[in-house]
Amino acid sequence: MSFVIVGHGLNHLKEAALKRLGHSLRPNSRLNYKSHFTAFMLFASAFEINIHHLHHRHIISFIEWLVSSQLSHPTICNYLSGVKYYIQLYALNVQAFEDPMVNKMLLACSRTLPAKLDNKLVFTPNILKLIIQSTIITDHPTAYSALFLLAFHGFFRISNLLPPSQQKFNPLHHLARGDVIFAHPGSHIIIKWSKTLQSSKSCKIIKLPTIPNSILCPTSALQQFVTAYPTPNNQPFFSVPSNKILTSITQKQARTTLSTILTHIGLNSTQYSFHTFRHSGATLAFQLGVPLQDIQAHGTWASQAVWHYTSTATSSNIPSTFTNHLSNI
Repeated sequence: MSFVIVGHGLNHLKEAALKRLGHSLRPNSRLNYKSHFTAFMLFASAFEINIHHLHHRHIISFIEWLVSSQLSHPTICNYLSGVKYYIQLYALNVQAFEDPMVNKMLLACSRTLPAKLDNKLVFTPNILKLIIQSTIITDHPTAYSALFLLAFHGFFRISNLLPPSQQKFNPLHHLARGDVIFAHPGSHIIIKWSKTLQSSKSCKIIKLPTIPNSILCPTSALQQFVTAYPTPNNQPFFSVPSNKILTSITQKQARTTLSTILTHIGLNSTQYSFHTFRHSGATLAFQLGVPLQDIQAHGTWASQAVWHYTSTATSSNIPSTFTNHLSNI
């Protein structure tokens, strides 16, 4: 049976789909995904594949085609993420992407294909230790220690933790004081919104470890911070004193402070960002043998985009694995 592309009938679906998915990607990412989808459409046209009736064997054939183009494994996963995004955008069935045979094909590729040459720089545990020690040069070392360790251990985006400005704090989006619960043997972080968790009726609980007698313990850092600066549960979590009142650390302040600390410890601050905490934590977990599905759940990745972070190097496996490894540093 042959397959042909059926292009008509897609445009009328696009407006509703854009409303549903359009805000989940930044403009640059959407352009990148569009180029990947264009490549897939050329592939589908050459092999007479009907995108209205995708089968997992079509996705596997596309992967084989990308492999023959000598693309790295992370790049192939990024291509699939782009194609899947646009298949969803046009309200078509993405079930073919979820087939176990596709995952097996990707796993086989990960074992045989090289990683990208432009691997992301990461904060190793020893660099992270230097960063935490150097928060002493800031106005609020307790706050920044807690912030940086939370981002690293929870694989958090800065948008999860801090508002863009004082006026734009939204307790339904950003971390509030009541969203952190201390429960033995660690702490639980309630995430109400992220790029991949946008329903007001849903939330995600991320577990963090306790690492006894360690400067890299996120739970101890969070406890020290909330003890030092108490504030109501509906206020920004990272509220610190400014002109005798408590105000939230903003995203810009966090980025600037991190840049200052990196320069202080002798690193090129232009090569790192706050987002480095997120992919550094994911990379460490991957290197320590944590299953990919646990990394994906812990970091609230919704697609193969997780490979973009981990291949360069409930999710209760993360806290226990980190505790065992970091307690020796």
